[in-house]
Amino acid sequence: MPSKQGVAGSNPVGSAFFKMIDAHCHLEQEEIYDRLEELIPKWKKELRHIISSCAHPQDIDKTLEIYEKYHPFVKICIGLHPEFIKELREEEIEHVLKFIHKHASKISAIGEIGLDYHWIKEPEWREKQKELFIRLIKLARELNLPLVIHSWDSTEDAIAILEQQGMKGKKVLMHLLQDKDSVQKIIENGWYASIGPSIAKSKTIKKIARDMPLNRIMLETDSPWFKQEGQEFGEPINVKVACEKIAEIKKLSLQEVEKQTDENAGEFFGLKMIIKTKPNCSLILDNGKGEVLLQLRDKKETIRYPNCLGTFGGDIEPGETPEQAIVRELREELNYDLKNPEYLGNFPFNGYAIHVFRKVDQHINQDIKVNEGQKAMLVSFNQIKGLKFAFNCKEIIEFYFRKYYPK
Repeated sequence: MPSKQGVAGSNPVGSAFFKMIDAHCHLEQEEIYDRLEELIPKWKKELRHIISSCAHPQDIDKTLEIYEKYHPFVKICIGLHPEFIKELREEEIEHVLKFIHKHASKISAIGEIGLDYHWIKEPEWREKQKELFIRLIKLARELNLPLVIHSWDSTEDAIAILEQQGMKGKKVLMHLLQDKDSVQKIIENGWYASIGPSIAKSKTIKKIARDMPLNRIMLETDSPWFKQEGQEFGEPINVKVACEKIAEIKKLSLQEVEKQTDENAGEFFGLKMIIKTKPNCSLILDNGKGEVLLQLRDKKETIRYPNCLGTFGGDIEPGETPEQAIVRELREELNYDLKNPEYLGNFPFNGYAIHVFRKVDQHINQDIKVNEGQKAMLVSFNQIKGLKFAFNCKEIIEFYFRKYYPK
């Protein structure tokens, strides 16, 4: 959040339509919260996910309520904004820390937290900001949660504290980064920076977008701030403004920027996503851990994906939607595998399942009978914590298991 005052922009929201992720906004703010039932369906048509950041103790219950009602579309971060350091009582801080502990499984990151030298000028209060910042970093490390950092006019000190606390190479997002001189250090530390609609008017942020590698950038809006022309308040769909400007600066297509920034947010926040890598002809199904379960491609291009443990591949036929292609390919390949026992375990889709199962139960081997192999495949998917299939893929597996190996 920009601290105390919003910034109104004059640029209209971009017209190009790609589903994106808003990596940072504030749905608990009054302007938005009171209209969520109306706004969420509208935003779902244009966005994959929204990450809402709660930064004040009085809003944590409201933020959890938003999560319970709208997840998995809405994910949440919980933190203590450094601007509020003068008003925070120790019992409030302790309450937030305990709240984060209790609900850690529902929280995607701790933030926004950090330092704010723009509004906080007194040395003694800046020191108290640093003390609170360190407490929250330690909590994030304890819970293995990413950090979302506010560093208005304080980026150098914020980076120094993060490095001192062992956050090099860890998941850190520099929210609405404004210090172009810190870009190289952020890249070296393996961190991310998020860019919002203010890029349309800021030469400094344009330079940051130019210098940051695309695989280290996320899109955000900081809504309800940074409203665009014709809006009552800033909305998560305003990520399009940032996407268009980044594409223009880097001389890339909107789709290239959307795809990479979505992958960045997905990896950082642990989102389960289906990402189209080419309109109507390629997509991949990710289990939320950077491990591909299924990949579809056109006949001219094979998409490779980082951390791939094995992909189930196939072609999207003319006139087919990606969703239809997933179902058809699964049916065809599972049907073939079940009818051809010698093929079991060699095909990458089955191989992935068996590979994972071996880690759970070492007794499985290539000599296993096909029916036991199919049971092993099914059990292995069930034992991978948090693994989910889109478009009823799991149900398709179970259907074929029942069909060929009835009890």
